[in-house]
Amino acid sequence: MTDAYGVPVTGASVTYSVSPRGGVTFQSVPGAPACTPNNSTTSTACATDNYGVSYVEVIMGPRASVPTVTAQAAGMSIPFDAYILAQPTINAGGVVNAASYLGGVTPGSYVSIFGSGLVEADLLSNANGDSATTSPLPMVLDGVNVSFDVPSAGISVPGTWCT
Repeated sequence: MTDAYGVPVTGASVTYSVSPRGGVTFQSVPGAPACTPNNSTTSTACATDNYGVSYVEVIMGPRASVPTVTAQAAGMSIPFDAYILAQPTINAGGVVNAASYLGGVTPGSYVSIFGSGLVEADLLSNANGDSATTSPLPMVLDGVNVSFDVPSAGISVPGTWCT
């Protein structure tokens, strides 16, 4: 969540709910601001972190289904479908400088990521206005987000998209 100037909003409440009820279980993500309640099959509220990102773990139920999870914050409501996808894999040497396609990625540079299972091809669309031509650039594109993490230091910085 960002304000009108693109500045992350810290501590904002994001409410997650599911339809039909009972299709998923919401839980807090370890290391992220806690959700209340922490273990719910109907809804939960989670605060945004210092990057304006709210995290919730969505655990799929035993039945095959495609439940709709809705995130609500600051008067906006964003529904998205929950799917079970293949584990994504980044190729060895698959994160490269987007201009040269060589290694040596530096902070602030544009990168290209090559691998498999990075997005479900059947789900690609720009119907939700999430194309990389919007301003500011989106943090999620067709249900996929990228972050740059250093778990030992507790660092997770979201990336933005550009195609």
